[in-house]
Amino acid sequence: MGFDELKPGNTTSTKATAIKVFKAFVTNENVEFEYVKP
Repeated sequence: MGFDELKPGNTTSTKATAIKVFKAFVTNENVEFEYVKP
């Protein structure tokens, strides 16, 4: 049993939503993704 099996079902959905919102914010602020990458 891995850690992924222990996560609540909505964790993946929440993560995807957060990423989508962040990408929209970065695009709206006219920032290139090269500056955002770690």
